[in-house]
Amino acid sequence: MNELSIVAIDDEVLALDLLEHYIRQTPYLELSARFQTAVEAIELLQRKPPNILLLDVQMPGLSGLNLLRSLNRPPVTILTTAYPDYALQAFELDVADYLLKPFSYERFLRAIGKAKGNKVSAATNPAEVATTITVKTDGRLLRIPIEDILYLEGYREYVGIHTAEGRHLVLTRMHLLEEQLPESRFIRIHKSYLVAVDKVTALEGNQLEVNGKLLPVSRQRKEVVVGRLFG
Repeated sequence: MNELSIVAIDDEVLALDLLEHYIRQTPYLELSARFQTAVEAIELLQRKPPNILLLDVQMPGLSGLNLLRSLNRPPVTILTTAYPDYALQAFELDVADYLLKPFSYERFLRAIGKAKGNKVSAATNPAEVATTITVKTDGRLLRIPIEDILYLEGYREYVGIHTAEGRHLVLTRMHLLEEQLPESRFIRIHKSYLVAVDKVTALEGNQLEVNGKLLPVSRQRKEVVVGRLFG
C-alpha cells in the first residue's frame, strides 16, 4: 500500500505527539508536517495539500473550521477535538470523521479508513503487532512496552497499568486502553481487570495469580478464562 501523507494541526503539543505516535505505528501513513496553529499551516496546505488533514477545532488565532472555510480545495479532513458541539458544522464542511478526545488507536484507524473510503482490515490491525501503548500520566506522554504490562485495573475514572516496576495511573476508561492492546495477548477476567495471558501463573478458586498478586475472576467469565488459560 502506498503511503498516505498526513498533516496534523493542534495547539497542544501532547495531542500532536500522540497523533505522531499513532501515525508512526501505522505502516501506510507518513507525517508530512505538524503545526500548532492553523495560520502556520495555510501556505503548505495550499501549495502541497496532504492526502489527509488531522485538524483540531479550537485554536488561537484561526479555528480549524475557519481554516477549512478559507481553503479553495481543502484536503480530506478528520477533526480532532475535546468538544462535541461542533459536529453539525463539521459535517456541513464535509469532513470525513469527527474524533472526540481522548480517542484510542483503534478509533483513529477507523477514522483513517473513512477518510480513504475503506475500512482497515482486521487482519492487518496494527494493535496485534504494536509493541507499545502511549498514555498520558502525570502531565506527560509515556510509552509503555506491551511486553511489560502485567494487568490493567479499573477504578471509577482511572485505569492503573501495572508492570513489574510499578503502577501508572491514567485518566481514561478501561475499554479505550483495551482497544489498543492485542486481543491475542490479553483477557478480561472481571469488569475491573484485564490481564496479560502470559503473565498468569496459577488459578486458585476464583482468583488468578499474576506476578504474586491474586486477582478476582468473575463467575460469569470463569469458564471462558479457564478454557483459554488452562484448557
